[in-house]
Amino acid sequence: MGQRPNLPEEFRSEARIAFAFLVETEGFAEPEDDDLGLRYCRVDLEVRASVAIWDDLSPACGRA
Repeated sequence: MGQRPNLPEEFRSEARIAFAFLVETEGFAEPEDDDLGLRYCRVDLEVRASVAIWDDLSPACGRA
């Protein structure tokens, strides 16, 4: 079996690119790493971008 990727680290790498506009044009500070993603802070707002990791391979949103 292959090695499981480090999903949070891969996500952070992609998210830094996708959310660069927050720093470049919206006045947020550079992102801070958290357990599963990134946190962007501005005086009046905080934005968190994170990855959700499920144990099974087919998570269903909103299941009871």
